[in-house]
Parts: sequence; structure tokens; C-alpha cells
Amino acid sequence: MLARAGSETKADSLRMILPFVSDDKKVNILQDLTFFHLFRTADTCVEYGKQTIELARKTGDKQNEALANKRIGYAFYRMGEFDSSLIYYEKAIQLYTNNKDFLSAAVVTNFAGDAYTRQGWYDKAIRYFIKAEQNCDTLVHNDSLQTSVKRLYAILYTNMGLLYFDLDSLDKPVHYFEKALQYAGKIGDSTRMVAAYSNLGMTYKAKQQYDIALKMYITALKTARKIGNRDYQSAILNNIANIHSIQMHYDSAMRYYKLAQLILKENDDKYGLSLLSRNIASTYLNLKKVDTALHHIQNALIYAKETGSGKELYNNYLVLSDIYDQMGLSDLAFWYYKRYAELRDSVTGQETRETIAKVQTKYQTAKKEKENITLRKENEIHQLKLEKNQITIFSLTAGIAVILILFSVVFFQYRGKYIAYRKLVKKNIEILHVEDQLQFAGRVTSSEEKTAPGPNTGSLPDPRVVEITQKLEKFMREEKPYFDSNISIDEVSKKLSTNRTYLASAIKEKYSQSFNTFINHFRIKEAMRLLLDPAYAHLSIEGIGQIAGFNTKMAFYTNFKKITGVTPMIFRKNAKP
Repeated sequence: MLARAGSETKADSLRMILPFVSDDKKVNILQDLTFFHLFRTADTCVEYGKQTIELARKTGDKQNEALANKRIGYAFYRMGEFDSSLIYYEKAIQLYTNNKDFLSAAVVTNFAGDAYTRQGWYDKAIRYFIKAEQNCDTLVHNDSLQTSVKRLYAILYTNMGLLYFDLDSLDKPVHYFEKALQYAGKIGDSTRMVAAYSNLGMTYKAKQQYDIALKMYITALKTARKIGNRDYQSAILNNIANIHSIQMHYDSAMRYYKLAQLILKENDDKYGLSLLSRNIASTYLNLKKVDTALHHIQNALIYAKETGSGKELYNNYLVLSDIYDQMGLSDLAFWYYKRYAELRDSVTGQETRETIAKVQTKYQTAKKEKENITLRKENEIHQLKLEKNQITIFSLTAGIAVILILFSVVFFQYRGKYIAYRKLVKKNIEILHVEDQLQFAGRVTSSEEKTAPGPNTGSLPDPRVVEITQKLEKFMREEKPYFDSNISIDEVSKKLSTNRTYLASAIKEKYSQSFNTFINHFRIKEAMRLLLDPAYAHLSIEGIGQIAGFNTKMAFYTNFKKITGVTPMIFRKNAKP
């Protein structure tokens, strides 16, 4: 408490002298105030940070401008405003790079990757992580930077482990978290060791090895309390509570949840509060207290929407589906489960996974190639000492081996991709058949007949929206206007006796789509039916797209892949039995 009071006094003193110093000193004072509020009141940190940037630009102080952008970015990150965070991170990266401060640029690049992970943009996240790792691989050879680079390695591998954990992997996260722990231990970084132990606990919990998980968490919690890191304490307490809940030790779980909640509210950590509220909701659901569970999951949804985290939203939808199922509201349970499945597929879909794999493989290949170049040079020196016949025999043998290895790699890559495409096409066909069956029964078209009540208020949907969307679905089902490539929202609104503004608003409210996206979903479903029908096997892909209502081949390909995850050609090829 004395230390905290002393810090407040120092901050007050800095604010008092601010109007009376030169611009150069004022930049440094503003920077100190920005840092002071970074872990206390993030919005005030942003205010001082913006003043620092403005004055740093005026005085040409690029280093302080970069640092202020970095701190503002982290402040927005702590508030769960990831889009704003990334804007300032990008500015900081550019400024550090221009100043040739490559270590700081790598640090912020890693921060940006973490922000993309929180949003569920995993392909972008892995690109930033790999770029940061490449910088570390270069900077680690600088003796004066080794400690800083090793600390960054620990942070970076922690974030990469978290990314793969989000993608439902369990072996890769353990690999990265153990690497993070190794680097943190080398430099005695207690904060990074807390993170590594905590994340290993999380992974072992996912593996249902609860005794090991609790051991990791307790080790992490002791260290976090020792160094006074409140952020880690709240996360660890939340996870310990969750394990007690899984083991049906509900009283212990609630005690840990309350301890975590106090810290999260104190820090205004919306992302953490979303996680905590969801866990509490699940615990009350297990206790059959569905009304209390519903209250907490609605709070979780509010926090998740404020952070803009797609991952948090779909996880909360899943719990909400379970709650409504236990309440006997099967329609609502199904509606939220479908929202969960759709959002989860969009966030962690097959195409995203393939992109991540390609990016990381490309980097690892380039990294390996550098090692191979060095190795080849050493081999060349050695080879010069060999007899001509030995060189010839070795070269032929090595060449044959390389060819065989490359052939095997290409074969298994192709086979892996083939299997993945087959599974994805099969999934799309199954969904199409289910929708066709429901449509035949007169229940749904592109979505459910009923719109779910708002998760935040529990109120019923707007009856006007229900009425117009029901008319729209019937019109789409019976008239099939999407076959007309020039169909417009004005024409459809006239057919439905409404106006374009109201129709667009209703589509946006119920389906979270624009009019064109809504129409294109119907066109793609129709194209899938045509591609599956042997009667149309003689038509080209472009011809199928034109029948379905697309003006151009490019528009057809783009929308087909966006909605199904594969191209029309791959769909047709892999749809064959």
C-alpha cells in the first residue's frame, strides 16, 4: 500500500510540473504518465499516450512516438478493444523498423500476433509470430541482446502455444509451452515462468489429466503471488476453480471464482470476465440452477461482444445452447447451437488451418534450407578429399534418396490434402441434405424459422422482422429469384410490399448478412445441387455458375469457396463416390 501511495504521489508531482517544462522534458513526463496508467486505468493511459505522440511528432522524437503507440496498443488490448489495439501496434512496428530498433519491432510484432489470436484470426496471427521468431533468430547472435531475445522467445512460444490450443491441438501447445519455460528458466524470468506453468496446466486440463494440471496451476499461482502479478492470478484462480467444478467440488470452485472475479473487475478485464462468467454459468448448469446459469452466460455474452472476440462468442453460444436444452426450449437450443457451429467454422475453419500450416511449413523449410546451405558447404570441402569414384557413388546414392524422399513428401501431402477436401465436401453435402429435408418439411430455408430472443435482454424478436423474413423465405423458396443474375433489393422489396431500407435492416438483424450475401448463399446452395446432379455433369463449372445466377466465373468461384471452403471444381471432383 505504501508503494502504491508513493507511486500516486509521484504521478501527481509529474502532472503538476508538466505545464512548466520544455517540450523535450514534457515528452518524457507524458511518457511516464502513460506508463503509470497502463496497468491502472487504461483509458487514461490512452489519453496521455496520444498527447505523447502529438508532442513527439512535433519534436521529431521517433523513439518516444513509437513507444507511445506501443503502450496505447497494449492499453486497448487490456480493454479488449483489439481492432484499436492493432492500429497502434502497426504504427509502432513501422516506427521501430524505420529507427532500426529491430528488437522492439519484434516485441510489438509478437503483441500484434497475440491480438489477432484473441480475435480468432489465426492465419494472420501465425504470420506475425513467425516474423517475430525470424527476427529473434537473427538478433540472438548479438551478445548484448541475448537476455532480451530469450525473454522474447519465452513470450513468443507462449503465444504460439495458445494459438494451437485454440485450434484444438494438444501436443503442439505442450511443445511450445515447454520451450517457453526453458527460455524463461535460462534468464530467471518469473513472469514468463508463471505463464508457462499456467498454460501447461490449461493443456493438461484439456487432456483431462487433472492432478498434473492442478500441480502446474498451484506452482504458477505461488509464483504469481510472489511477484504480485494480478493478471496471472485471476486467470489461474479461474482455471483452478474450473477443475474443481469438473470434479464436482462446487463449493471450492465458487470460492476460487469469487477471488478471480474481484481481480478481473478491479482490472476491468472484459475478456477475462467473459471467460469467468461462462465457467460460472457452466457450474450452475451442472447444479441444475438454470436461471442462475442463464444470468451468468448473458453477462458473458455482453463482455464477449465488447471485446469483439469471435472465439468467446461461439464458446458462449455453446453453453447457452446447453442451458436452453436443459430448460426444454429445444428450438432455442438448436438456434444457438447452429450459431455456435457457424461462427466456430468461420473462425477455425479448414481453410484457416491450411493457411496456417502452409505459412509455418514455408518458414520452417526456409529455415532448414539455410542450415542445409551451411552443411553443404562443409560437405563440399570434405568431398574434395575423396576419390572420384567415391564422389560419383555418393552423389548418385544421395540423389536417388532425395528423389525418393521428395516423392514421398509430395505423395503424402497430396493424400493429406485429398482426404481433407473429401471430408469438407462431405460435410457441405450433409448440411445441404439436412437443409433440403427441413425445407421440404416447410420449416426452414437458409436459416431457422424462428429468430432467437436477444441474448442480453431475453426479449422476444421484433414481430415486424419475423413477418418480413418469413415472407422473404417463402418468396425465395417458391419464386427462386436468385436465378436472375440482375435481381436487386428494390425488386424484392416491391414483391414483398415493403421498402429496401426496411428489408435490408430485417436481413441484417436476422441473418447478420447484407442482401447480396443473403442471395449468394441461395445461389451457392443451388450450384451445389447442380454439381451433384448427374444430369448436369456435361456442363462446365462456368455454366453451372451462370445457371445459379452468377454473372462472372470469378464471382462464382469467390463466393463458392467463401461459403463451402473449397472451389467448385474440387467440390465436383470430391463429391463423386
